Amino acid sequence: MSDEQFREALRAELTRRNLSALALSKGCGVSQSVLSKFLTGNRASIRLSDAMAICDYFGVEIKDFISGTAISSPQEKLAAEAKKLSDSEAELILRQVTGVVASQHREETPT
Repeated sequence: MSDEQFREALRAELTRRNLSALALSKGCGVSQSVLSKFLTGNRASIRLSDAMAICDYFGVEIKDFISGTAISSPQEKLAAEAKKLSDSEAELILRQVTGVVASQHREETPT
């Protein structure tokens, strides 16, 4: 990973999501100062742990983030996060999602 590739990918993702460095900092735990300096080029590199925290916040692997295949839809992000769950955790979440979908279907169906 080159720092410049990561910087450009981060700038593009912040723009695409209309997200500020401050909001990202609060969400991922990387200091706002580090993010701002890195984004403006006043800091040449970013620590791997910070890059990983940023990518975790966006729900993507570093290689996907840099290549521009960052996850964009909530459904894709949910699927990526679900891969991290144990079978019992996934089953619980699946039941909850199934309940939400069924509830929405009932509300949309005229009586």
